[in-house]
Amino acid sequence: MYVLVTLPENIAFVDVETTGMRFLRDRIIEIGILRIEKNKLIDTYTTLINPGLRIPPEILAFTGISPSDLDKAPTFQQVADDIAQLLSGCTFAAHNVQFDYSFVRNEFKRLERHFQARYFCTVKLSRSLFPRFKSHNLDSIIERFSIPCPRRHRALDDATVLWKFYQHVQKSLPKKTVLKSFEKVTKQPSLPTNLETNVQAIPESPGVYIFYASDNTPLYVGKSKNIRQRVFSHFSSSERFILKMQTSVARIETIKTAGEVGALLKESQLIKTLQPLYNRTLRNRKKLVVLSQTQDKNGYYSVAIEATDAISKSDTAIILSVCKTAREAKRILANLAEEYGLCEKLLSLEHTTTSCFAYRLEKCIGACVGQERPISYNMRFIQAFAKTRIRRWPFKNPILIEEVHPLNNTRDFFVVDNWCLVATGSIDENGFYSGKSYELTFDKDYYQVFLKTLLYKRHTLRITQLTDRYSLDSVLSQFCQNSLATFS
Repeated sequence: MYVLVTLPENIAFVDVETTGMRFLRDRIIEIGILRIEKNKLIDTYTTLINPGLRIPPEILAFTGISPSDLDKAPTFQQVADDIAQLLSGCTFAAHNVQFDYSFVRNEFKRLERHFQARYFCTVKLSRSLFPRFKSHNLDSIIERFSIPCPRRHRALDDATVLWKFYQHVQKSLPKKTVLKSFEKVTKQPSLPTNLETNVQAIPESPGVYIFYASDNTPLYVGKSKNIRQRVFSHFSSSERFILKMQTSVARIETIKTAGEVGALLKESQLIKTLQPLYNRTLRNRKKLVVLSQTQDKNGYYSVAIEATDAISKSDTAIILSVCKTAREAKRILANLAEEYGLCEKLLSLEHTTTSCFAYRLEKCIGACVGQERPISYNMRFIQAFAKTRIRRWPFKNPILIEEVHPLNNTRDFFVVDNWCLVATGSIDENGFYSGKSYELTFDKDYYQVFLKTLLYKRHTLRITQLTDRYSLDSVLSQFCQNSLATFS
C-alpha cells in the first residue's frame, strides 16, 4: 500500500535581502524568519545585517534600506547563533529557495560553521498546486490570494506572505492534493546503493559529471549549469534508462567550468573519448557523411556525397550538411528534392545518363536535361540548403571567446577559427592557468555550440578578434597575463 508523505512538523519560512544575486560574493543585509511548529507560529525574527561592503544604489532603492541603517546593524557573526537556533530542526522554506538557502549557508561557511537543512520551494509548490496560472512570483501570490504585505521587499514581511500562502493552501485545498504536491516538490533523490562518492561534495557550479561503474566503465556523461542539482535530478528520475543505470553507478567524477560554453564542449569531448554506455546521441562515429556543393559543366549546382574521418577547415565553405549516416543524407536530399523541386540526378540520388525519374513524373522542371536555366535552378538550390549548410564564418580572423563565472571569477577561453576549435585555456579558483591546443579540424558538435553561442549568448561573453597571423603561444600567454591581472 502506498503511503503519502506528511507535511513537516517544523518549518522555517525565510526571506533574505542581499547586496546582489551572487551568493559567493554578495552578502545578506536583512533576514526574516518565521518558525512554525505543528502548524502554529512559534517565533518570528528579523534583523538588518551589516554586510561590511558597499550597497549598490539599486538595492537601496529596491528595499528602502539606507546605509545609515546598516552601519548601526550587527554583523552576521554577531547574530549567527540566534539564526542557527531558529533554523535548527526545521525544514527551510523560501520563494526560489536555492537563492535564500545558498546565501544563509554561505554566511555560515564564512564563519567556518556548517549549516545544512532539508528545504522546499514555495514557487514550486505554487506551480504544482495551481498549474493554470502562468506567474508564481511573490507579487502574483500576494494579488491572487489577497495576502497583505505592508512592506514588500522587506525580509519579515515577505517571509510572512509565504506562511500565509502555506496556511491558505491547507485550508482551501483537499489534504490529499496538498500532500501530493508537497511530495513532488520535496522528493529526495534515491541514491545508488553502491555509490562511493560523497554527493554533498559535488559542486553547485557549471561543468560536467561522469558516472562510472565499480570497474571504472564510463556509464554516462552529462553537463549542467548546476552539477549537483542535475546529478540529484537523475536520482529522482523515473526514466527507464536512468533507473537501469542507477543500479550500476559506483562513482561520480565532476569537472567544473566557468560557464555553459565550456560545459558543452567538455561534454562533447568526454563522450567522444570515453564512449559511455548510456550516451547515444553524441558518441563518436568512425565516419561522417558530408554533403558538399559542386557544379557541373553546364553550370548547375550539384551535390557530392562523401564519407570521411575528418573535415578540414578549408572545406567548411562548401559543406551543405554533415550527417550521421548515408541513409540520413539520402533522406535529407530526397525531402529537399520534393519540397523545392530539385533534380535527384544533380543531388546524386540517381545515377543515369538520361533524365531523372522525377522529370518523367513532371516533378523535376528539367535541369537534368537542360530545360531549366541554371540561374533559376541554382536559386532554389541555395534556398533549399540555407538551413542545413555550414554558415559562413562571420569574422575575418580567428576569435577568442572568454567566459567568466559570475560568482568565483574562474575563466575559460576558446580560440576558434572558421568554426574549428584551435585552443582552450582556463584560470581556476586558485589562479592556476592551464591550456591546450587542438588539431584544426571541423567538428559538427563544436560548430553547433559556437553557432548558438554567437547567435544567442554573444552579449554575455567577451569576444576578441585576433590577427590573422596570430601565434598561439602569444595568445595563450597574453590571455594568462590579462586574466591573472583581472583575477587578482
